[in-house]
Amino acid sequence: MVMLAISSLSAILITVQNRIVTRKTIKGQKYLGKVNQIVSETLTGIRTVYSFVGELFLAKKHNRLLSNARDNNKSKAQIQSLFLGFVMFLNFASYACGFYYGGHLVTTLELAPGAILSVFFSVLIGMVGLGQLANLMPDISKAQGSAARIFDLLDRIPEIDAGEEVGVRLPSLNGKLSFQDIRFSYPTRPDTPVLRKFNLDITPGQTVALVGPSGSGKSTIVQLIERYYDALEGTILIDDVNIKELNLPWYRKNV
Repeated sequence: MVMLAISSLSAILITVQNRIVTRKTIKGQKYLGKVNQIVSETLTGIRTVYSFVGELFLAKKHNRLLSNARDNNKSKAQIQSLFLGFVMFLNFASYACGFYYGGHLVTTLELAPGAILSVFFSVLIGMVGLGQLANLMPDISKAQGSAARIFDLLDRIPEIDAGEEVGVRLPSLNGKLSFQDIRFSYPTRPDTPVLRKFNLDITPGQTVALVGPSGSGKSTIVQLIERYYDALEGTILIDDVNIKELNLPWYRKNV
């Protein structure tokens, strides 16, 4: 009982460590995800970055996120080391208490030496298992952090359901298009507006060219027409009908 009382403390410490390290792991993965996003977007639009002299700004942002990830991982390693030290201390403390109290029981003839050794080695095997579990905690925490992100993606309900069979089906689609006071920014960069009070009217049969530098919103306009995104403000009309009211599979098929 003496050894089991101490070993239960080790189990509690391992549980607490697992929760703390899992939170740290998820946080670190988010930092690294943002770092990878910045690198990917910068390399993809390197001409735009160079034309607007944004190299230094993006480099500082990249280094700041890397510093956050480094500090987070450093803190996680310190916590793991601290908890591992406590667990090992409790293991050896359990051995010491077991021998001390077992020796007392033998000298008082309350238990035979064989019974003491049987109990000691039984608890010892369990404590070794707990110690090995503590060594596996970093890998378990990484797996839990990754799984949490995966399940978040699986549980996410999209704002635009491409397979939803609801909405209006027009008898025909003539192609009259109207953008009215459109404001839009991408969900990944909500602080960077792409379109501000954008207005455009296109009549059926009219040919329109979208001209502008990279990042000015040409592709965004096409994506809004195809309803890959919804505008934050304003209305897009197709044949005088709001595209949000149209049956999306039918609309994309006809567009």
